[in-house]
Formats: sequence, C-alpha cells, structure tokens
Amino acid sequence: MKKFGFTMAEVLITIGIIGVVAAITIPLLMQNSNSKKFTTQFKKSLSTLNQAAIGAQAQYDLDYSLLTQINDDATCKSNTLAGGQYNFCGLFNNTLAGHTYLGKYGNVKGANLFSPYSADMKSFSVENFLFFSFADGAIVAFNPNAKNCGIGVGQTLTNEKLTNNLANCIGFIDVNGTTPPNKEVQCAEVPTIIVANKTCRVTNGSMGDIFPVVFHDGAVEPATNASLAAFLGGNGKEEYELTEEVSKTPSV
Repeated sequence: MKKFGFTMAEVLITIGIIGVVAAITIPLLMQNSNSKKFTTQFKKSLSTLNQAAIGAQAQYDLDYSLLTQINDDATCKSNTLAGGQYNFCGLFNNTLAGHTYLGKYGNVKGANLFSPYSADMKSFSVENFLFFSFADGAIVAFNPNAKNCGIGVGQTLTNEKLTNNLANCIGFIDVNGTTPPNKEVQCAEVPTIIVANKTCRVTNGSMGDIFPVVFHDGAVEPATNASLAAFLGGNGKEEYELTEEVSKTPSV
C-alpha cells in the first residue's frame, strides 16, 4: 500500500505563500489598529484639556481667553494661577491631574532618552513650543506667546480668526508622547491646512499620532482639516465637509 504526502518543494511553496500573505496583511492590520488607537487617544486628550478649562473657570473664573501673560520656560515649572500667573502654564499646573512640565522643544527627551523629541509637523513651526505631559503619557504643546485666546461671546470660530488673532493659540497633541512615529495627521488627497472649507479624507496611511488643536475661550478643538476629519471619522476613513463658519466642529 502506497502512502502519499507532500514533497519538500510543496511544503516550501506553501510556507512561502503564507509568508507573502502575512507580509501584506499584518502591516495593514497594524495600521488600522493604530488609527483607531490614535483617534481614541486624541478624543481622550481633548476631553482632558477641556476639563482643565472647566476647572479653571470654576476655581479661578478664568479660561483661555482671559490668560493675559506669555509663557516662560523658567517660570513654567512652578507657575500657579493662585500666584497671579495668568498664562497657559499656570492653568495647566493648577488643573491637569498628574501632569509634568517637560520644557521647550529641543530639550524634551525622545523615546530612547538619548535623542531629543522631534515632531514631524507640516502645518506650522514648533521650534519654540512648550510641552506638558498628561498622566497617561500624552503630550500637549503650545506656543509660548499664546495669550488672550478668545473669539468673543456668541461668535463662531472662522478661518480668519484662526489665521489672525488665534494664530498663536494653535498647538498640538501627541497622543502617545515621545513614542514614534511623532507624525502629524494628514489628509490623504487634498492639502492639510489650518481649518478650511475643503473635504479631507484621513486614511490609515495618512494617520499620525500628532493632532493640531486650537485653544480658545473655554474650549480646545481640532485646528486643521485633517485633525477634525480624524476626530469626526473615528476610524480615520470618513469624509466631512467643513463650512466657512466651522459649523460642524464638535463640542468636547
């Protein structure tokens, strides 16, 4: 009675096919997983910053529009609202639970602690930005010249305000801290710009862990069409249409 089995060549071919399929599908699965994770962390970080503004309003009757002083690296390590330091550092030092002041860009240590943190930003320069970390390891960065970040009672957030009187009030959140890729979320097909009335589609390939935001009044919101699309899409795939008055900007 003859016994039949696979030859060595057949086994090697099968293993090779499995390897090719795995090499194609595993990176795609990882990208999809990272997109969902980054979006979820972004929403959580936005909520944390908005809660900080609520805390400042409740305790000190202040919000981002009433912060009248610029931020200095030397004093940000201990600034307090109670001490009259009405700036971003004072607000974060008093309202962010488990926060740590990391310093200014270029001095923040990277993931391996031997090289400086580097943010791959396309929308604006961050060379002088200051950094705080949240309790979960996320990072929020802001312009040291940020102050008076308000648009007025009853007014809407427009492109003109974002590019003029709120220009210094735009920062970013790196949802996984200094861990790579340290890359700004981008639109897949159209340019990524500070909030504009154009459709933006964020895909797994254009997703990043850095999301530009704008601080104003008692709120923190997505500041680019890409970060807003990622926020609204949830899985990084949905499209949205942003009007001139940013009417679809979510409240968080």
